[in-house]
Parts: sequence; C-alpha cells; structure tokens
Amino acid sequence: MASDSQHAIENLSQENLTKNMEHEDQVLFNYPTRSIVWKYFGFTKKGLGPAIKANLNMNTAICKLCKKSYANKGNTTNLLFHIDHDHKRTASGDENNNIKKAPTQPTIQALIANPGRLTQKSRTNLDDALLKLIVGKALPISLVKNPHFIEFTKLLDPRCSHNTRRLDKSYSAVTAHFIDDKWNLKSAVLQTKKVEGSHTSEKIAEGLKEVQTEWKLPTSLTLVTDNAANERKAAELLGWTRFGCYGHRINLVVKHALEVTELNKILGKSRRLVTFFHQSTSATDALIEKQKLVFSNTPGLIGHKLITDVPTRWNSTLAMLGRLAEQLPAIMSIIFDTNCLNKTAISTVKTYCLTSEEHSVVQELISVLKSFETATTILCAESSPTMHKVLPCMVKIKKKLEDVESNPLTSPVVKKVILKMKEELLKRTQVEDVPLLAALLNPDTKNLNFLTAEEQVSARQLLMDTALNLKVDNAALPNVKVKQEEAVSANLPDLPVLPDIDLESDQNVKFECEKEGPSEKKMKLTDMDEWFDDVCFIGESQQPLQNLIELEVHRYFSHNQPQSSKQQTLLQWWQANHYFYPQLATLAKKYLAVPASSVPSERVFSLAGIVVDKKRSRLKPDLVDTLIFMKMNIETYW
Repeated sequence: MASDSQHAIENLSQENLTKNMEHEDQVLFNYPTRSIVWKYFGFTKKGLGPAIKANLNMNTAICKLCKKSYANKGNTTNLLFHIDHDHKRTASGDENNNIKKAPTQPTIQALIANPGRLTQKSRTNLDDALLKLIVGKALPISLVKNPHFIEFTKLLDPRCSHNTRRLDKSYSAVTAHFIDDKWNLKSAVLQTKKVEGSHTSEKIAEGLKEVQTEWKLPTSLTLVTDNAANERKAAELLGWTRFGCYGHRINLVVKHALEVTELNKILGKSRRLVTFFHQSTSATDALIEKQKLVFSNTPGLIGHKLITDVPTRWNSTLAMLGRLAEQLPAIMSIIFDTNCLNKTAISTVKTYCLTSEEHSVVQELISVLKSFETATTILCAESSPTMHKVLPCMVKIKKKLEDVESNPLTSPVVKKVILKMKEELLKRTQVEDVPLLAALLNPDTKNLNFLTAEEQVSARQLLMDTALNLKVDNAALPNVKVKQEEAVSANLPDLPVLPDIDLESDQNVKFECEKEGPSEKKMKLTDMDEWFDDVCFIGESQQPLQNLIELEVHRYFSHNQPQSSKQQTLLQWWQANHYFYPQLATLAKKYLAVPASSVPSERVFSLAGIVVDKKRSRLKPDLVDTLIFMKMNIETYW
C-alpha cells in the first residue's frame, strides 16, 4: 500500500511539472473581475476568439510568476495562500510582508474619552493586554488616594448562573467601599474569581489576602458577609472585623417567624388559591371582570394579578398576602356569582378563599411585616451610607412589635409570630461596635437616645478609645501636625495676599505719631508676638494627643446642630465640618462607608449569572473577571 501511494504522488508531481512546462510559453489572460488575486493569476485561451470568459479555460488558474497551476473551483483561498507563502507578497502587492496587520487597538485616552467603544461586540475592544493595562493603572489611581477601604465579599452560587452545561463554575466577588476626598460614597468591584473545589474558610481567606496584596489595601479591614460559617471563619483567620449583612439577618428572622404552625395553614391556602388563578385562564378573566365592577371607583386596582411567593424571599410572601387582601372583594364576588365559572372552579375558589378570621390575621400580619420591609429598604440603599441606620431601624422594629403585641385585639396567631420574631431578633441583632460607632458619628443620632443611660456612657467611651487607637495620618488630617512628643496643633488658615504699598514714594502720607514727635522705642515683631500670646494662637501646642482628642470628642457632643444644617445629608455635614473634628472625620470615613447589607454583591451576583449562561459556558475565568470589572466600574472611573 505504501509503494502504491508513493507511486501515485510521484505521478501527480510529474503531471504538475508537465503542466507547468506546457504553460511556460503560453500567454495568460486576466480574469475579467476586480479582485486583486487575478493580478497574479491568469487563464489560457481555448481557441482563437477574444479573451472573454467563454473562451478561457476556467478550470485551471496559472500563476504568472512561477507558472504553477491550481484548480479553480470558485474559491480563491488557495490562490491567496500561494501568493503569501511562495512569493512573500500580500494581496495588496507589498513585497516581503506576508503578515497581515492587526487592526489598531484603541488607546487608553480614547477609551476614557469614549467609553462606549468597550460596549461593541468586538474581540479587538476586549483585547487582554489592553484591558489589563486599563485595569492595572486607571482604577487604582482613584482608589489608592483614600486610605480607608471597607471590603465586601460574597460567594456566587453556580446554580444561580443559569449555566446548565457546566455547573462546576463558582465565583467569589470582592467589592471595595470607601468615601473619597470630596465625601462621596463610592464602591468598586475588585475581583470576580473562580473558586475551585470546596469553599473552605482557608481558601476564602487566601483569596481575600490575594486581593489585599494586589490592590495594596490596609491591613485592617471590615468584612461584610452573610451568615455563612466559612466566611465568618475566614474573617477570623485574617484578623479582620466582620459584620453580618442585615438584609440576610432580617430575612432569617421573618423566615423562621413565618414557620409558626397556625400561620402555615393560612399561607398554604393562599398559595393554592393563587396557583389556581394562575393556571386557569377562565378564572383570571372572571377576576378581571369582577374587578371592573367592584373597583369602579378605584380604577388603579383593576388589572392587578395575584402574586406567587418565593420560598427564599420573605418579602414575596408579604406581596402575596397584600395582593390577596386587596383583591378579596373581587374574589368573593366570583364565589357568589355562579354564572361566571363552572361549579368545580367556584368550589375550588370557595375552598381556598380566606375566612373573615383568617383575613383579619393576614391584615395584622401585613402591618407587622411592613416594618421589616421598610427597614430592609432603608438598610439596602447603595447611594448613601446605611450603617448608622442599623440601630434606629432595629429599635423601631422592636417598638412596633411591642405595640402590636400589647394590643388586646391582636389575634393569638399573630402574637405567636411576634414572640418568634423577638426571639430571633434577640439572637441575631446584638449591639455591635461597627453600627454603634456609625450611629455615634451621625449628628442626628450621636446622643443615642434610644439606648439606656449605661449604654450611652459605654458607647461614648468606645468612641474615645477608637479615636485614641486610630493612627493619625497627615494625609488624612490636613490641619493636624504630629510631633514626636505626641503633641498636635492645628494649622491656621492661609491669609489672603494683599498688594504691596510703597510708602516712601508717597510724600503726602503723614502719620499722627510723627506729629507728636518721635517715639521712645519701636516695637519689634517678636515683642508684638509676645504681646498677643494670651489672645492669639502662637506656635505649637504642647498638649498631649489624648487631651486634644478628648477635647474634640467633648466639643462634638456638645455642639448643637443649627436648623440650616438639617437640610444637609450626613456626608455633606461631614464635608462642611471635618476641619473642626479631624480625628472623628477619619473615623467617619472608615465606619460610614461600611454597607449594612450585601446588595452591592448581589448586583455582581446577578451580572455573573447573565455573563456565564448556558450559551457562554466556555468563557475563561479571567475573561469573566474582566467583563464584570469593566461593566461595574467603567461608568464611575472612566
């Protein structure tokens, strides 16, 4: 077999050589098209007629340079390869240039000026080298200026990424939160990294340490996570302060409270009723017709559909109960109208419809759950600080529970739910240092009137100790000088520059002192300084740092906020007053930047689920990290 193949190859080579020799003396005619390929290839004529397509031998294309022939089957790829490989020419005719030039990459300046170019679906705009250059230089310039970073992490569950082909991908997102020099709250996604294997605390701690080293973050950080044990242990291994997400805490409190046995019966009937209307188009049409009759005076309620709750989201249960309570008159109209549906459907609606007692229980429960919903909305805000609102929200919720429980008209079922809520709140919402310090650094809640007198005293002492332990940084405190003797003094503001006046050139200027005669002795500048030493601040204070901080804290708590500053936001107030309280302003930048919930991480969670879907299941982890990084940060930092 080998000898036969070799013989065939030799025959083919000899045949090509013969053809080339035959075409050496023949005239080659161009193909009548505009393609640049036919500048180098031509065809022979069949007869004596004109050189048109009908008279050309179109089956074989012959190179004009080397007379080598190729089969012409309508595709010029083999002809282009011959030009580039054998003759070192490109299709444009340039010699000694067989490498096609890549399209020019957009510069960083062009991308900063026009960030929309990155949204184009082009691999050129997503070139790895360019993106690494942008990621490595542009963002850290904005971040490194501020020394106080609050780091935030959340593990991304691969089951929620809509990736049905490769469920082994799991990512961890790390987000930094900080307050910049202009007192604006900002956040940035630092990393979205694929986690291999099991999510142990050691592996999480190692990944966070990597991010800390790469971005040159401070050694002491506050880590905001959910209630996962591995994330709590990771914070302990790193020696960082950990704060549990209050959105997750509220979710657990309400979720366990809704598991009361007496309430499960009501929730079960409600779910079956909603499911029936969702599965029956005739029942849905009947409900809309009854809405038009019942809610004729309130047209905003017409067209509302019943809502199904989700087991992982307690607020969906609140939405389901609220919509059922709202549409109960229309549902009752369906029960009493035997002509709108068949008997089986009407019997089903009647079986699952809430009784008057159950309806009253639902109304009471809705009023209780709305307090938790309001607190969740407040604590999950992203554009403003939220940590200082944690303690007031919890106090407000507990007060609401006490009021409902003390009401003699409250049903026993709701009282059991409230008792369970109070147990869960006691377990999950202890007073912690981070929200306590944040509340103290808010001028509106600095007195902590919602706490006992003993707790207020201990809280102020905590603020004092934290301020004393904080390392004073000249970059963070521009108006403070630190001496080796642990003394600080504030710099006086710069005075405006006045124009020079030439008194000697003005012969008409006469001083009153000259009229009275010469003075006994002119005062020196140093003598003048000594004369003002009991009025003006001359030189540097020799007071210990502890005394100055105690004085600053005392001045902060004794300061009465004017009515004009009530219109300012918290960060606007600190921007206007940070020169008066430099040490406390540093603490405010540190603790007010801590988010009270995991909403920023949930945004990365949702985006990762869109990026890594079943149609893009083979994306490399580095590319996923780059795409999410650019999507989350480009509008803020470029």
